[in-house]
This record gives sequence, structure tokens and C-alpha cells, in this order.
Amino acid sequence: MYLYMHPMTFYEYLLALGKETVAEYTRQAPETVAESIQQAVLTELRQYFFIGGMPECVKTFRDSGSILASFQVQSV
Repeated sequence: MYLYMHPMTFYEYLLALGKETVAEYTRQAPETVAESIQQAVLTELRQYFFIGGMPECVKTFRDSGSILASFQVQSV
């Protein structure tokens, strides 16, 4: 039996980090969201691009707060 895993979406990534409020803003039309909140979402998106959506990398980042630790998981 195989279990196919897929990378986490940006929305799932935010939920895994406990950022439910930011995640909900990603579901809204951009013109309804304040510029400062859009910038916060973009900051999270940049971080997601580096960490990626692989569950183990996200978990490592969430637990350690270190992007470098996440990179180490990626390189294994």
C-alpha cells in the first residue's frame, strides 16, 4: 500500500504555523484587504518559497523557528 503525499499549499502552511488569521486573508479578494495586511501575507509567502511545502520541513521550521534547520531537512 502506498500513501501519496503532496506538498502543503500556502494556505495549509499558514495553518500549520498557527497563522489562521493570515490564512483567511488569502481567501479574500485583494482589493478588500488593507495594504499593510497584503504586505504581511507577501512576507509569509516569501518565507514559504524558501521553506517549501514539504510537511517535514514545515514541521522543523515550526518547531525550531530556523530556516537553516529547514534547509538541512531539505538536503537529506
